[in-house]
Amino acid sequence: MVLGPLLEPGCAPPERVRPLGVIPDLVDLLTTVLVAAPSSTDHVAPFRSAIGALLRAQALDYFPLVHPRHPVAAAVARDAAATQRTLDRLAAQYRISQRQLLRIFVEETGLPFHQWRVRARLNPAVAHLLIGGGIPAAAMIAGYGTRTGFLRALARETGIPMADLTARPDGALRTGAVPVAS
Repeated sequence: MVLGPLLEPGCAPPERVRPLGVIPDLVDLLTTVLVAAPSSTDHVAPFRSAIGALLRAQALDYFPLVHPRHPVAAAVARDAAATQRTLDRLAAQYRISQRQLLRIFVEETGLPFHQWRVRARLNPAVAHLLIGGGIPAAAMIAGYGTRTGFLRALARETGIPMADLTARPDGALRTGAVPVAS
């Protein structure tokens, strides 16, 4: 299904196209809309609002991350999530000491740099898994060279056993442990 126009004023999607896969709650809601066949604006409004709420929930990152406000740390955060460069190379590139960068990350994000970076890389991979994508592609999206390394990192960050993630990653992530900062 393709949802073209905006459902609610001021609510734009995070990107132009986002494949959602099968979302059981959305299927149920859209089936209800088809059966109810609302004909007036007053009858359509609650359905429109409910669909918007479901779609907004899909747009959220699995691991909510606070981004640093410090300009150099913010630039490092963007690069850290998108590249394989080491912390010392990133710090040297932005002419900041590793120690200062680590301190800023903990102060401004509440997470150590390494954990923040892992979660930032895992978010797009988890989104891929939640729409029914495969583990090898998710590992590649997150920048992991092996399926096992990816699953270990995901299990560590979510608290979900590797066996559950391997068997049915989308189901395990939907019903699994709530990610917490450590």
